Amino acid sequence: MSDLHTNLTLPSNPQQVSKVEPFVQDVATRYNLSPGIKGDLLVSLTEAVTNAILHGNGSDEAKHVSISCQHEKDSISVLVSDEG
Repeated sequence: MSDLHTNLTLPSNPQQVSKVEPFVQDVATRYNLSPGIKGDLLVSLTEAVTNAILHGNGSDEAKHVSISCQHEKDSISVLVSDEG
């Protein structure tokens, strides 16, 4: 299986956190994740993105938060980055 990459970039507005759930649904479908892993990923990413928006970027909409997921064999790597 080749590596799979999925990315999302959001402006630093707390209302943008609502876009994490459909992103996780897409990742879960693409990577064939179990419901338990999908739920854990949703909670983790919601918290990480909220933290990046509020604390990393100070809710400055000129700055962005990026999520990058990579699937390799039996593992998933997730990176959340901000501009703060």
